[in-house]
Amino acid sequence: MATWGADGVVALLGAFVHAELAARISATGGNMFICATLAWTSIIALSGRYEQILSYVVSMNFLFFALSASCLFVLRRRERCDSAREAGEAFRARWRPWTIGLFILPCLIIVGCSFWTYPVNSLIGYAILLMGVPPYFYWRRQQRRESSPNP
Repeated sequence: MATWGADGVVALLGAFVHAELAARISATGGNMFICATLAWTSIIALSGRYEQILSYVVSMNFLFFALSASCLFVLRRRERCDSAREAGEAFRARWRPWTIGLFILPCLIIVGCSFWTYPVNSLIGYAILLMGVPPYFYWRRQQRRESSPNP
C-alpha cells in the first residue's frame, strides 16, 4: 500500500476526476490520507465485520440524503422568487413539497434507527467523516494562496 501511494497511482486516479487534482494530491501528501483510509478499511474488511462497515456508512449516507433533499425546499423558494420577478412559469411537479418530505422522513428514521441499534459504529462513521475536515481546509487554504496575486 505504501508503494501504491508513493508511485503516484492515487494521483493518477485523481487525474480522472480533475487534471489539477493529480498534482494537488501528489504535492500535498494526499496519498498518505488515502492510503491510511485504505489500510483502515482493509483491516475492517479482513476482520469479517461487514456489518460494522455498513453501520459506519448507513447513518452518514442517509443523513446526507435527507440534507440534500431538504435543499430542494430552498432551491424551489429561490426559483419562485426569481420567476415572480421575471413573470415566467416555473417547473411544476405534482405533490412537490409532500414527496420531498416523504423522502426526508424515512431517511431521518433510518438515521435514528442506526444510532439506536449501533450507536458506537454510527459515531465512528461520523468521526471518519470529520477526519476529512482538516485536509479540506488545508487544501482550500493552499488553493487561496495559489490564486491570490503575489505582491
